[in-house]
Amino acid sequence: MGVRIYWHDDQKTILHQVYEGQCVAADFHKCVNESYPLVSSVSHTVDIIVDMTHARFVGASFLSARNNSETKVQENQRMAILVGAPGFIKALVGIGKTIAPKTTKNIHFAKTVEDAYILIANTSNVPV
Repeated sequence: MGVRIYWHDDQKTILHQVYEGQCVAADFHKCVNESYPLVSSVSHTVDIIVDMTHARFVGASFLSARNNSETKVQENQRMAILVGAPGFIKALVGIGKTIAPKTTKNIHFAKTVEDAYILIANTSNVPV
């Protein structure tokens, strides 16, 4: 199925990335590449909510995406909150701490999108 990307608010402080259905590494590349110009279009801090609750990740080539994601981390990107991440993705994030430190430096996990909003609200002055 793939990924959808959209702003949560008119102020463009939270970017949603929603993975749905069967997802492969190409979907991750697409998400990174399409999110980059959105985050760079604003000068203020942006948090990213990555909703994985309705996705099934298949394939073993997700680590190949690290170079692409490392080059697209921006100064105004604050947190990336992975919602409903399966164990496979959590393990990749753990590996990523060593091989993709910029991409994984401020990743958090949440069970629900609502929990992600609470985390953002508790760590910023941005109303959600």
